[in-house]
Amino acid sequence: MAFLEHNDIDRAVIDSTTLLQHFFGDTSGEITGFLSSLKQTGAMILLISEMTDPTSYSDEHYLAHGVIFFHNYLESGGMTRGIQVIKMRGTAIDCDIRRISFSDAGLRVHPGEKIKG
Repeated sequence: MAFLEHNDIDRAVIDSTTLLQHFFGDTSGEITGFLSSLKQTGAMILLISEMTDPTSYSDEHYLAHGVIFFHNYLESGGMTRGIQVIKMRGTAIDCDIRRISFSDAGLRVHPGEKIKG
């Protein structure tokens, strides 16, 4: 936390939260304390977590201001990728899964294309 504040860092990415479990003994309590401390810095903190069961919420989801899921579906024509906003405090959201694509210009959300999961 001191590193973020001392270096005036306004954005940080933790990739992945699964890796945090290897650094903390009391996984739930210590990770929650760590994330709460990060939140107090005022920086935007992006947490990347791999989830195989999107119905299982973790402590990080409850602490977060926003939760966004990326989905991958293997279909006959290849891989279909989607994005879904699960939670965004203070903002009206659309919870439908929308198709996304990647290019040299970056990530593109196709708002008119819903994916049925």
